Amino acid sequence: MIVCNGLPKTGTHALMKAVQLLGRVDTEHAHSPTGVTGQHIHICREPRNVLVSWVRFIRSEVTQGFLIGAMQEYFEEGTFHDEYMAYSHWLNDAPLSVRFEELIGDGGVTIQAVADYLQVPYLSDAYDHLPGLTVTYTGQLSNWRDHWTPEVESAWVTHGGPEIESVYGYANTYPG
Repeated sequence: MIVCNGLPKTGTHALMKAVQLLGRVDTEHAHSPTGVTGQHIHICREPRNVLVSWVRFIRSEVTQGFLIGAMQEYFEEGTFHDEYMAYSHWLNDAPLSVRFEELIGDGGVTIQAVADYLQVPYLSDAYDHLPGLTVTYTGQLSNWRDHWTPEVESAWVTHGGPEIESVYGYANTYPG
């Protein structure tokens, strides 16, 4: 069994689909910051897009207030900062850690790395068939820039967003 693991809305379903497109159907996704063993692939995503994707996933309007509230209470389990940071050890501890943006946008380089890790042949059509058709795909990718305002940025800074970006290697590109 191959476990595709990451914080909710980081791309676990897309990663699972990529693994299946490489011929390994014995996959499952997990949202667990601890206790994952065996063949395990971790996925992370630009944290601001995770936040926006989660708000869209729960079928709420992506407003300033909802984004700010989601930073304070993410999945009713804790703050967004605390939840995302709980997975940060996988960057070093998981046998393979990938980025969502690279998985879907690097022309297949990341899927090749997944194939290498799984010791299966890279199948050239896997990348071409990756977009869409997962249980959580809504037809468009979230783009935090469409929703970020100075007020949201202020809350992002207050609630530890820059630390998440730093630990995960994402640059703060907000122009404000």
